[in-house]
Amino acid sequence: MTELNQKKKTRILLFGFINLNVMDGSAVFLSGITTMLSMSPNLEIDIVLANGVRRDLLVRPLIDLPNVNVISPYEEPDLISSAPAWLEKNQMTYNEASKVVQYYWEKADYDWFFIRGLEVAEELLKLESSILKSTLLYVTGITHENQVLSKEKYENLEKLFDISAYLLCQTDEMKQFLIRKFTKVQIEKVITLNPMIPDTTPNFEDVFEKREAYTRLCYTGKFDVGWNSIPIVIAFRELREDHPSLTLEIAGDKFNFRKDDRYFVNDLKYLLSNTENLTWYGALSRNQARNLIINSDIGITWRDKSMDASLELSTKLLEYGSLGKPAILNPTAMHKRLFGEDYPLYAESIDDFIEVIDNIQKDPLIYEIAAKRMFDVSQNFTYSQTLNKLLPFLNKDKRYLKTFFTKNGFICPSVLEDNFFQGTINELLKINLVSTKSGQLSPDSVCILKPVSAIEDVKSLFTKISELGKIVDSLILDNISINIISKNIGPISENFLYNINNGKFEELLDNISHQTYIRNIQNGKNSSNQRTISLPEEELISYQPGAVNSGNSNNTDLYSELNLQKNEYKKLEKKYNALVNSRLGKLTIKYWGLKRKLKG
Repeated sequence: MTELNQKKKTRILLFGFINLNVMDGSAVFLSGITTMLSMSPNLEIDIVLANGVRRDLLVRPLIDLPNVNVISPYEEPDLISSAPAWLEKNQMTYNEASKVVQYYWEKADYDWFFIRGLEVAEELLKLESSILKSTLLYVTGITHENQVLSKEKYENLEKLFDISAYLLCQTDEMKQFLIRKFTKVQIEKVITLNPMIPDTTPNFEDVFEKREAYTRLCYTGKFDVGWNSIPIVIAFRELREDHPSLTLEIAGDKFNFRKDDRYFVNDLKYLLSNTENLTWYGALSRNQARNLIINSDIGITWRDKSMDASLELSTKLLEYGSLGKPAILNPTAMHKRLFGEDYPLYAESIDDFIEVIDNIQKDPLIYEIAAKRMFDVSQNFTYSQTLNKLLPFLNKDKRYLKTFFTKNGFICPSVLEDNFFQGTINELLKINLVSTKSGQLSPDSVCILKPVSAIEDVKSLFTKISELGKIVDSLILDNISINIISKNIGPISENFLYNINNGKFEELLDNISHQTYIRNIQNGKNSSNQRTISLPEEELISYQPGAVNSGNSNNTDLYSELNLQKNEYKKLEKKYNALVNSRLGKLTIKYWGLKRKLKG
């Protein structure tokens, strides 16, 4: 192996001001970006937790990732010896979090710092921390086109955006908004880090289940007025009058309280607990939630019209699609750009929602068309695809690429250099080489490169190489295999045998093996059982035992019978409290008023 290929792994410190004990979109994002980064064997990730572990639905899978180190400040002797206030509260302030991050940054030789939490980053700015120059800052809190920022907030953000190495935005719409809104933001330092979902399969037929009727609705996520939580249940109750076989399964336990609607939570809990054919599981792990989706037919990501100007894209929407399930969603400009004007499951109002479900019951072909459309779009948002787009930005300089060609007597092709560092290489490329001595095209050599993330990629790469000749030298940079080939008109079989005995063949297979291992962890198939932090001995799960297949054959061993009994007790207690505290009369009037309006 050449010296070039012995370059040290890129080390990343990752922090989100997010409570991973709570199953919500932010926590799933932090878990997802950690898993996505871990798919590259050339990256080492240290993730610092903002809260001590009380529930491990999201933390436990991260501990199983071989190149991820989960760090809890709540177990760091140097930090807790003085009994800081955040230790007892199990929660830090923004300022406290910034000092904890600074502590870990100074402890090790990191290349990059990923952070989700603008307020913590602003505290780092006050500390004049050098960390910001190596920071990839995930921009949150700027969610709508018409959002108004105070002068002070605007100036603080502009300073922060200017000093950070890169800004990460969830969508192209948000990227363009930032460039327009903040004069100092340069387009080349803004990266679209799209919502990301676990890899499944590139074949629609592998996940799509054709059936005579599609009657199983599914919602997973938080509960909020803007998320149409109550109208979804109201519409479902109405639909069952004409379609009694319909079912609705719901997962989630995060309720956003509203000061302007103080009965929202109790009203919703009453509906969740007292609607026929509706099953509410509470919080599920990501794998359990995915299994819930797999066992359903129709996903729900329908939101209030006030959310139509959002610059954000729902990760759950993409996850439904990747598992072969269509989702009901609003016809926003972003959704139309992604899924087309003619996507058949758009809904703006409760009437539209009911009509869409009714149409699927009458014509199942509508379902298949929507499922295929959503699946195709979702393939652009997998962990693998997202990683391929991001990796080029994590190379701090271009020396490895240039030196590779120079030492072999060639000029680094400018087209390759530009494409590689812009992250736009997504297929096999054949590039002619120019000699450093003559300045002319080499008649005897050529460069072949290709992104490699599956066995099929290695096979097609080495087949193409062997058709041309034999490998002179290779460089694996991120997930791109770069090969200098000496042209040879000899037998392809002879070339192939020579090329697969090259050490690069084995190294590519090792990379793929690593990625496969990560994908298996996503699906709950692998567990390293190595822990660097303490996990709760008991996990009081809030889903109904046996109702969802978690995919873990050791589930019975993990959760004792006593724990399940405790869980049943807790559920009964919650249901009782919801019934006692809910304003049944008010809710009933609201419901039947809606029914009369719909019927009229």
